[in-house]
Amino acid sequence: MSILDRIIAIARQESAQALLETSAATLHGDLYEEAVEEFGGWDGALAAALEKALEDNDQVTKSARRKTTSPEEEEVERVVTEAAREPIFAMSTEGAFFKVPGGDLPVTEVPSIPAMPQGAGRLWRLVHQGEPSGVIVFSNEGRYFGLDMRMVPNWDGDLMDRRVQDVIKLDAGERVVDLLPRNALYGGRLIHVTRGAKGKASDVSDMSYTLDRQGRDAFFLNDGDEPVAVLAGPEKTSVFCASAMGKAIHFDAEDLRTMGLQAVGVNVMKLDGERDAVVAAFLGHNVDQVALITEQGMGKRVDFDEFRQQGRAGAGLQLLRLDRGDRVADVVACQPGGDLAVLTDRGRLHRMPATSFRKMGRPAKGDRQIELIDDEKVVGLAALPCGKV
Repeated sequence: MSILDRIIAIARQESAQALLETSAATLHGDLYEEAVEEFGGWDGALAAALEKALEDNDQVTKSARRKTTSPEEEEVERVVTEAAREPIFAMSTEGAFFKVPGGDLPVTEVPSIPAMPQGAGRLWRLVHQGEPSGVIVFSNEGRYFGLDMRMVPNWDGDLMDRRVQDVIKLDAGERVVDLLPRNALYGGRLIHVTRGAKGKASDVSDMSYTLDRQGRDAFFLNDGDEPVAVLAGPEKTSVFCASAMGKAIHFDAEDLRTMGLQAVGVNVMKLDGERDAVVAAFLGHNVDQVALITEQGMGKRVDFDEFRQQGRAGAGLQLLRLDRGDRVADVVACQPGGDLAVLTDRGRLHRMPATSFRKMGRPAKGDRQIELIDDEKVVGLAALPCGKV
């Protein structure tokens, strides 16, 4: 990586203080010395880095224009409702969990880098759950906690003073990976699916819907495994799971028999080697379309009825045609009149109309949805309500 790229990376990943001359000389000594020698001074290096960043952004702007849609897709009506203001729950690479008003993440022509508090890491997941009075959050260790909405840290500076670890009793290395509105535990079943392709259903009556910040066991996990999704719904529904190597399986939820909290679960689909893992799962009732994106930025929408139901634990159907070395990053249920938000491992976020992802058949590999920088990868996709530009 060049000197200028390293300076730009610091600007993206650390606070502005790290680019002050005294800070840079202390925190990034080797880079500082190289920059002074190459550009005759630190200020000259910063100016050159700024010029390069602006040029890179211009290139991304030109290449990331929305794709041409079919006449049918152009007729999709975008209606901004009150849902656009509802909170969006966010999780970061360093375990931060917080809520941000939906209007604070606007629809844009190009990706942006939301400012993150120092130490919070980068955004890696966004979830919209309406405007509940309380939420049940699930951790990577299979525990759950109840939170009043007033206890969830806010993005508008609250996160600087109050972390989720100060609100709920997370163990060292434990972090929030998914959440449900509190009323989701009032009836029906709870289903969890893991990266290692294990799944289990439990009666929600086995769990407490009281707001408990101490934490309780929701399910057990094999060593090295962690949940991809925690789902709540009626017994009469279906489950959809997608894998990193481009397969998807859709099966009747009754194929997951109800088990106690002590059970690890059963296989939901066959994985294809060590590089494969389940990357997404959701319930199939009331789903019209799915949107997907790969680590290299290729994405599309597919009608959900192209995924016929099969038996649990099979190899599944082709989700898309992957380029060599690429993997599926995420798959979500979506509405054509809503939005989709793409997240990358450099902390970039691009919220766009769902119709930017062209509707295609299962075998198609999709269109490029985001221009990536160097070795940047897509890490997540979120379905959000229609938002304002």
